[in-house]
Amino acid sequence: MAIDFFSDAIVNFIKACHRPNFRIESDQNNYIVGIARNLFLREVTKEKKQRQLDEAPLAENIVEPSIVILNSDRISPLRKLLNQLDETCRKVLLLWSEKKRMVEIAQIMNYKSEGMARKKKHLCLRKIYQIVDENPSLKEQLRAML
Repeated sequence: MAIDFFSDAIVNFIKACHRPNFRIESDQNNYIVGIARNLFLREVTKEKKQRQLDEAPLAENIVEPSIVILNSDRISPLRKLLNQLDETCRKVLLLWSEKKRMVEIAQIMNYKSEGMARKKKHLCLRKIYQIVDENPSLKEQLRAML
């Protein structure tokens, strides 16, 4: 397996040498080892992503988090916690829990940038931590859910 990576690295090195603006600033051996290392890491990353896809549940079995929160009686402590937040925080955290990207959240919430959405999410999470710290019974109920 390692021989394959090194042979591919040598082929890539030869191709790179034929580029007009190619310039090597280190030892050729180190350069080839670096290429092999990058090829290996790329392969490991690809295999890891494939494994995650293979282990992921089928799309038909996925349930949106908002539906679970609204329909489950077990989640009443969480609902109680969310009701203590303002509407903006609830909406931002709900969008975030639905795996929306910060850019999308910023657009939906009419924020100027994704940085503002990220900051609002952070402030909302901080509010949740504060509420939980101030309410020990709620903290125990939430732990029981886990």
